[in-house]
Amino acid sequence: MNSVFLRGRVATDPELEEVYGGSRVAIFLLAVEWSPEESDLFRIRFCDRLAPDNLEGLAKGREVMVEGMLRQDTYYPDGHRHQGVSIVARRIEYV
Repeated sequence: MNSVFLRGRVATDPELEEVYGGSRVAIFLLAVEWSPEESDLFRIRFCDRLAPDNLEGLAKGREVMVEGMLRQDTYYPDGHRHQGVSIVARRIEYV
């Protein structure tokens, strides 16, 4: 089973990217507070199916609940291999 539930504030306005096959993926960072002085940032991705319904209300500072799954990413921004984990959203709700 691969399930993640996060509640936090949108830390960056979503950016819409086109990927292979003409699909669109929206990406934003979610800040999840652990204490008043500490929070973690998680990279959230959601696809065509969710993007049009959620992009308008999804603005920096908005509190949301994200349900999704963990995904290992590999990317080469500077020619070197980098890896990271992102959350692929299945559902986004406004809190």
